[in-house]
Amino acid sequence: MTNLITQVPTVNFNIQEFFSLALETLIEEVEGQYAYWFNHAENSIFWKTSHLPAKDTFFFKKDSTYEFSKTETLNIKKIASSFSETAWVEKPQFEDNSKITLGSMLVIPVETQGERVATIVIMNVKRDFHVENFKKKLSLFLRQIKITLRSLHTQNLAFIDDMTGLYNSRAFKMFLDQTYSQARRSGDYFSVLLIDIDYLKKVNDTHGHLAGDALLKETGIVIRGSCRSKDKVFRYGGDEFAVILVHSNTQQAHIIAERIRKKIEETVFEVKTNANIKITVCIGIASFPEHSKTKEEILKLADDAMYCGKDSSRNRVSIA
Repeated sequence: MTNLITQVPTVNFNIQEFFSLALETLIEEVEGQYAYWFNHAENSIFWKTSHLPAKDTFFFKKDSTYEFSKTETLNIKKIASSFSETAWVEKPQFEDNSKITLGSMLVIPVETQGERVATIVIMNVKRDFHVENFKKKLSLFLRQIKITLRSLHTQNLAFIDDMTGLYNSRAFKMFLDQTYSQARRSGDYFSVLLIDIDYLKKVNDTHGHLAGDALLKETGIVIRGSCRSKDKVFRYGGDEFAVILVHSNTQQAHIIAERIRKKIEETVFEVKTNANIKITVCIGIASFPEHSKTKEEILKLADDAMYCGKDSSRNRVSIA
């Protein structure tokens, strides 16, 4: 039963592949038809601190074209979450007069570090299923799931900036390599933003380095909130941030960069008690393949564009 799960790669934040393989393994074992992995991100310390890019709900199906509606999915999660132990429900009852028809539901709570982090649901399980016999096999499977989750968690933290909670420069290099390779294979495009805070030294000299650190953290929050969920945001080093905008040409990147610049300009940052300040940033943009066909040159051009803004009026977006 653990053949597939032990082969799950634990590099490059491949959490979605991990979910997929885990559900596929279980479906094969119990001869089910549909499977859900529900992350309890709303109340789980594990997911709040892991920085793993995982969706709250992951769906896997075998040889079927049926798609569950949002209401049906919420009903499934609500019923499954009410079970504290592995359980098999022959005829689950759904709310809201749902037309969903299921032969059975297998519910498997997933716990790690003393808290419930997820619930696995396998539906339309074979009729001669024996849950007690299954539990004996399941214990080793769940142990492997917990080990893999903890491994992904620990590894991911090595790519997180402690101060801001954003990805760090090590992660930037990895994601840039991945994005560049994928764009070359598919003929896609992407853009890089490099962002530098104007006059951060003045903030440190006036209010102290703790205030400067608080400003960096709050600036990171504004940048992350101004980007799309699919974009990657990084603390690039010192007072610099970086953003990798996937599937974005120069025009699209400029819109996002201006949104970031304007939002930071308008924000009042509380760096310490009774110390509110306003700042500006300079942002440089370079796009693949418009400005260059090498990732090294893209990065250099974005950096040059950023410093072009700093050498002129500051508080501006510059394109390579």
